[in-house]
Amino acid sequence: MAAVGGESGVWSSVPSLPPPRPRSPPRYPDLYGKRRETAKLQMLERERGFLEEELKFVESLQPASRCCKEYARFCNSLGR
Repeated sequence: MAAVGGESGVWSSVPSLPPPRPRSPPRYPDLYGKRRETAKLQMLERERGFLEEELKFVESLQPASRCCKEYARFCNSLGR
């Protein structure tokens, strides 16, 4: 037994192994992240729909200057 560990030439001929490296986690599907992203997307699509409706409403309104001119004409016609 002393001959195996005591000789200096026995251990020097064994190649040294590289230090162990941590493994990356397995590639499981990220279901929670996918659900979260889907919910964000649905919320943005809903908000886009609201904004489109508001834009259609605003586009159907007359310009403010035209309304002001009509109101001024109406008030002037009452005063005469």
